[in-house]
Amino acid sequence: MNQPHAHPAQPDREATENQAEAEGGSPWTGHAGIDRRVLEMTRVVVAKIDRDPALVQVGLENIERWTRQKKGYLPRCHAEWKELIETHPWERLREILLEESDEGQRLRSSHPFTGILTRDERDAIYARHGIDMLRMRREYEERTGRPWPTTTEMVIEQFGTADRRHNTGLQQAPLPVGERDTRSPTYSGEPQRLVTDRLAAAMKICTWNVGGGNGWVERVIPWLRGNQPDMVGLQEAGRGDHESVVSAFRSEGYCCKLHMEPDGKGRGVGILSRHPLEVTQVGLPGQEDRGARLLTACTAGLSVTTVCVPSTSKKVSIERKLAWLDALSEHLRERKTEDVPAVLLGDFNITPKPIDSYHYWENSKERKNRPGFREDERSWICSLLNASWFDLVRDLNPDERIFSYWHSPDLYNDNKGLRIDLVLGNAAVVKRLQSAWIDRGHYADRGKTGKPDHAPVVVGLT
Repeated sequence: MNQPHAHPAQPDREATENQAEAEGGSPWTGHAGIDRRVLEMTRVVVAKIDRDPALVQVGLENIERWTRQKKGYLPRCHAEWKELIETHPWERLREILLEESDEGQRLRSSHPFTGILTRDERDAIYARHGIDMLRMRREYEERTGRPWPTTTEMVIEQFGTADRRHNTGLQQAPLPVGERDTRSPTYSGEPQRLVTDRLAAAMKICTWNVGGGNGWVERVIPWLRGNQPDMVGLQEAGRGDHESVVSAFRSEGYCCKLHMEPDGKGRGVGILSRHPLEVTQVGLPGQEDRGARLLTACTAGLSVTTVCVPSTSKKVSIERKLAWLDALSEHLRERKTEDVPAVLLGDFNITPKPIDSYHYWENSKERKNRPGFREDERSWICSLLNASWFDLVRDLNPDERIFSYWHSPDLYNDNKGLRIDLVLGNAAVVKRLQSAWIDRGHYADRGKTGKPDHAPVVVGLT
């Protein structure tokens, strides 16, 4: 392994070191408070990885994501940490992170594991060191009228480019997600475009029924900031001015495509992506009278279809629901996505198997004639799985009690829910499946907002 790159000499370095040592800090930053804060954050990170060593991979995922955001330019500090993670066991990385030396502090100040911390954990540490991040965010947003920016957006704002060459970045070969755009890299307010012909690496994909209603965008954006998915399929995203919604997500670094109801009701579907989106299908052919329930787009080499399957009601019979499902099956057969990485995700309003209902776990009897539990509905899901689609969450969690929907807070507290929000992938996707989970904790905020009653479902691909 190459020796770590030395940090550039600072003016009057000797005086800085003497002052830092007198204050109990490290000569690396010359500021005791910063050094203590970084060390405390690192210790919390180390404790979390000690409990779950698999979290080490978060470091590599962060480096890959940051490199994609910087269009293929990898800062030297990230290149150094990438090599460390790939060549050293966790026990050695742990020693490096906690080493009480100038070199240890230098490496500690640039490690890529901070994403393991939740925002609350980071804010608590900042507060203990006299930094009020909530106040700083609020003052920034009031002053600029914009959401608190990401690190990349801060770099763009200061330097006019996201490629980080100003920071001794090393130009890398183009990433697998595609060639860098040949146009000027100067920021224009739009996510920079990539020409892609293969599935992007290390993608985090999500589906979420956001519950419609007013203010749904304001509920989604904090989750995006905290979880940084690469692509999100939205359901019940029909309220709000189209241009305002697109602009709000663009400010967060996401391309946004929507299929909304003209009457402004809660029905509607959408797709968010950090990569350019090319819409290939709007609405389910032959079922336009059922509302805005299907949208397909290509992004980063992936074909994404988000659906919101009709639920039954006095106006929608079970026969109409089954007809919609049959039309979807026919549409999928005609598209022939076998050779293209593809996902089909959304709110299916069907529990695929008994294990996906709390009745199974409570030894209570299901109402087999009730929509969502009927054998004809489940057989439709089964036919999809027999046609080379894979239930990605259940594949990685075959025996888990996991749900994505709860009818009330009381049922949520008792973990009596249903798994009706699914992410299905074809063979080209399932071979890259790394992780799959349901962000159940997010539902806990429902008591404050009243919405949504579904939880985000997340899948990670290598």
